[in-house]
Amino acid sequence: MKTSHINKNTSVNSLLIFLASFGISFSLVNEFVFDKPKSELLVIMICLLVAGFASKKRNQSKDN
Repeated sequence: MKTSHINKNTSVNSLLIFLASFGISFSLVNEFVFDKPKSELLVIMICLLVAGFASKKRNQSKDN
């Protein structure tokens, strides 16, 4: 029972990190390629990326 809960959290964290990375890439492409800066989106995605890494690190330390 505990293993399935940990696997679900790990997959959610990985999805959060992936989507945040995609959002950062999207906002950087808009800023440098299309000259349409979306700085608010960039700040939000950076915060989500940090939150995803922190959550993943917390789950890893909880497992040990």
